Amino acid sequence: MRNLNTPLNLREKLRANTVKRWHIINTSRQQSVAEHSFNMCLFIEEICLLCDRLDLLPEAIQYAIHHDIPEVVLGDIPSSIKMLYAINDKSASFKLDPLSIPPENKLTSEIVKLADLLDAVVFLQLYGVDRYSIIWI
Repeated sequence: MRNLNTPLNLREKLRANTVKRWHIINTSRQQSVAEHSFNMCLFIEEICLLCDRLDLLPEAIQYAIHHDIPEVVLGDIPSSIKMLYAINDKSASFKLDPLSIPPENKLTSEIVKLADLLDAVVFLQLYGVDRYSIIWI
């Protein structure tokens, strides 16, 4: 078993290409953590351009790339489980990849959260099956 107290190396981080998201939601195709992070970066670019906040782009992109990297070890813990059991995986995340912790700049964090949500909405609109083909917000 991997030691959760040491940072991931590059080879381990690259496993984000194969870690699957949406494992409890019926979708017509799989999305990897790496694909999700890339999509978020595209949304972040657009958000920063629209808001004329290109100064936030580097930090937001860096966080987006790393925000789910700990999932190569922890797996994709569904948000419903995190809320139900009040799971806070920040301490484990920090040890596995310090860049996976949200930036201190609140606006940067909010831009990344918005990009995360936008990717979820678009992915489920395109690939959600049955009741997951419609987003209920």
